[in-house]
Amino acid sequence: IACPPSSSLNTLDGYEGVIDGLFAMACHPNTEARGTGIGASEYALTRFGWLVQDRAPRLLNAISLNDLHQDGMYGIPSCAKITSQLDSKEKRMRLAEVLKGVCSIVAMPRTMKAILATEKNRFSLVKALCSTHHLISLLPSQEMQKMLHYFHGIFSQFRSKFFSRRQLIKQNREVHNECLSFLLSTLSSNSSISLDDSKAYQINDLSEQTSAHKYKHPDVSTDVTSMHWRNRLIVGWFISTFVDSHDVFFGKGNSDQIWNTCFELICTEIGQPLQRVSLGLLGRLVALALNDNPNLQPAGIDDISLTSNSASLLRQKVQDDSFCLGLVNALVYDHKEDTSVGGGIHAQWSFGVRDVLKDSTSNLAPRILFPFQRVNRFSSTFKLQHAQLIHSMLLLVGRTGAIEGAKHLLSISKELATSPPSEDQRNQLCTSAEIFAGVCRVLLQLHCDDDELSTVWETVILLYLDDIIHKIPVSVMGAFFDALRYGIHHSTPRNFFILTKWAVRKIEESIWKQEDNMQPISNLTLVSEGKEESPSSSVDGFATQSTWLSLMSVILVEVDVKSYLIVRQGQPFLCEILFNGISSDENKVLGRKDEDLLQTWNLVITRLLPCILNALGHPYQKCRENIAECLFRVCYCYRKLISKMGIKPSTVSNENSNTEKDSHWLEDPGHVIIDRLREISNSTELSTKTRHHSLITARKFIAYCVHWGDCKNEYSEFIIPLIPLVFEAVKSTMIETDAGISPADRMLQAEVAKGYRYCIAEIGVACTVSYEHTSDISRVLNALDKVSRHDFWQVRQAAAHFLRCFQSCHKFLLSFNQTKKATKIIARLLSDERREVSSAALSALTGILAATPLPTVYSLVEKYRKKANNSVIKSKKKLSGAAKFQGEEADVKEKERAAKQQTSVFFLCAAVLAMPYNTPPYVPRALAALSKHSFERSAPFNVREAVKLCCSEYKRTHMSDNWEMHRQQFTREQLEALEDVVSAPHYYA
Repeated sequence: IACPPSSSLNTLDGYEGVIDGLFAMACHPNTEARGTGIGASEYALTRFGWLVQDRAPRLLNAISLNDLHQDGMYGIPSCAKITSQLDSKEKRMRLAEVLKGVCSIVAMPRTMKAILATEKNRFSLVKALCSTHHLISLLPSQEMQKMLHYFHGIFSQFRSKFFSRRQLIKQNREVHNECLSFLLSTLSSNSSISLDDSKAYQINDLSEQTSAHKYKHPDVSTDVTSMHWRNRLIVGWFISTFVDSHDVFFGKGNSDQIWNTCFELICTEIGQPLQRVSLGLLGRLVALALNDNPNLQPAGIDDISLTSNSASLLRQKVQDDSFCLGLVNALVYDHKEDTSVGGGIHAQWSFGVRDVLKDSTSNLAPRILFPFQRVNRFSSTFKLQHAQLIHSMLLLVGRTGAIEGAKHLLSISKELATSPPSEDQRNQLCTSAEIFAGVCRVLLQLHCDDDELSTVWETVILLYLDDIIHKIPVSVMGAFFDALRYGIHHSTPRNFFILTKWAVRKIEESIWKQEDNMQPISNLTLVSEGKEESPSSSVDGFATQSTWLSLMSVILVEVDVKSYLIVRQGQPFLCEILFNGISSDENKVLGRKDEDLLQTWNLVITRLLPCILNALGHPYQKCRENIAECLFRVCYCYRKLISKMGIKPSTVSNENSNTEKDSHWLEDPGHVIIDRLREISNSTELSTKTRHHSLITARKFIAYCVHWGDCKNEYSEFIIPLIPLVFEAVKSTMIETDAGISPADRMLQAEVAKGYRYCIAEIGVACTVSYEHTSDISRVLNALDKVSRHDFWQVRQAAAHFLRCFQSCHKFLLSFNQTKKATKIIARLLSDERREVSSAALSALTGILAATPLPTVYSLVEKYRKKANNSVIKSKKKLSGAAKFQGEEADVKEKERAAKQQTSVFFLCAAVLAMPYNTPPYVPRALAALSKHSFERSAPFNVREAVKLCCSEYKRTHMSDNWEMHRQQFTREQLEALEDVVSAPHYYA
């Protein structure tokens, strides 16, 4: 920045001089001065950001050691010259100091923005980051790890701000191709492959087909062992990031070398991070190729728009056993640690490796909304992008190549399904499911004819399921269910009707039946972890039965309304990627839609539903849960189907049909299920254990309706009709003194009662009648009115607790008559003989009165205050002077008086407790009336305890800082009455 004396220094030159001076300070040997220079440079670039555009090439040359003749330019010393400078310890400390400053400047957001602005600067940065292994080797050992941090900062900044753009200018396209050539040559020249690895995959075959590997970039070192594995990983990341649609097709640019390098790395880098990066590159290439073929027709899918050589190469690789094996290994070694074992220790990757692997996983396939339904995935380990990659590859190679490739992949998938226990067993099993998902989906898309679909299901898919279903551990069974869902997702029921029929047949052959109840449980072998059932058993093991039922639930989920989405006018735009652009014959689908649904629904109603209804009392808990889920899916599916068909549920039962099939189509399975569940409690044909097991199944069905169903439909159609059953199951019919009742039966009944208490709480809290049919609130109150009169006190107590929750959720929705009815039910329960019931009613009434307007509460308090004053126990002296009732009439009158006293006192206590921080005018009057019932001569024990508890609670919440304000509401007599209850007795009293 020094100028001759005669020349004048303008303002812009001064600004540039400041920036260059700060750059020079950022390379200062002193640590504090260097840190200050770096901070000041970053701040200065926020004000003079345009100046960094000219200085970006100089910074990149410094990192690349290509600045031999640029010493001092822009204030930066020449790193190439400094490499020959050694300190007293024969180390290049000065080089490390300069590189720290330069890397810090390059990693600044303003600098990175200038680098990304041009293709030439991008290329320079790529060459700099790919050659860091040579630069780090020149530094002292104590500085190597520090420089890794600095280079990772540059890579992270580049990764976060990178953006791709179309190469519209020929010069930019040439630089882009040169950059890819450099990366591919670097990766090829530094790939060390042993002879043993070359036997598994013959690279010479690739060299014969293309001469792409013969090209060597002049900037690439020919030393095979010179590149560190981290730099090779960075090179692979750059290739997968820079490649675009122009680089996909053979014969254009570097496409030949890109495809062959991808194939080579997948087969040779077994278990290495670079293999995962190459797998992401393959996914990106396939996705770009599919994007340029948006209208692949299933009938003529062999006529893809790639060249014949490239199509044959892709087909050859998919049909090659060695490539398929390498591809599967790449899917297995996904480099995601299993934190559930080994103490949960995370993988300790070097800097930036985790980000590279994350980006590679994102490149496998585009993100889609799967499942595009309310039902989530069954497994968290199932990797959808792996299944998408298999599906896209097979779809791209054409019909013939896809069928051959599917055979190779399914054979490998079978081997993975029987993997022995190891640290990679879970990944191998999940990969097996992912391969099956992609193969199943592509086979169903490539075969549209009914005969072809039947052949594919019977000769390929079902044979595969029959072979592996008994060998898969229960812990990963959810991954295979997700795989099957992906295979048939958004397909018409016709496409997987054979699967539905096969699953129903398996359930019919294996499910436990009511007539088998006399068979000892020991004869039913529990099948799990691949063990086969005993030949002497008449049915499959319980674990196998659970598998078939879960499989049927998966099918019912996909039979749902989403089955119609393959029709274009009903398909959301978010599902386009899922179909990969495959178009279908809309008229054919529309014409057969009703027929397909009728065929599937007839199978479900006539064969599946009676079978699972007969197994309600299944002795295995997991099977009971799956049976309840199947019942819910049947009801939910039916409602969705009639909604899509435009049929109102109210008109379904009134329509008559001439054919038997139409009658099954119009029959509502929900009515059949509800009627069957209602018969459980009063059934005399069921044994005690079977009846309790059936009640557990009914409870799970109600829970699924609460959590998975729609409040407007499931609550009104299924939950409210089953409310009497729910409360009936809470009662205890076994007395401890009863003989002949086993401890197991007692424990089972206790489990049923506990489960239904939770069920009552779920219904009371989770279900809200916030829709148009307000008559449902009256239906619930009518059911509670009947339940509150039950003979068993457990049922009455449960009714009080439920009404408390129900009223809290609907306090702003209840009408005046409904509130009056709820209050009437609670008031009746207040006089219950059981203390548990009356206490629960008191708590419920407290919540009701807290939401009731004060004038209404005041009138009710006056009403019950008079009743309380008239219901005090009369003394014997007064009783002798009055008319005496003898016999039963006297006892009846005494019971009426006791009930009247308990009801009125408990109501007044609830009115006081409903206002914990205020003192309305009716509270002192209520407390004065309650004080008369606190003495032994005037009230029984439970009433006295309620009064003392109420008054002590009022003292705790009111007689504190604001007591003087509350005290003004009381008269002297009312205060004395309150003090008689809350004050402790003393000697002089």
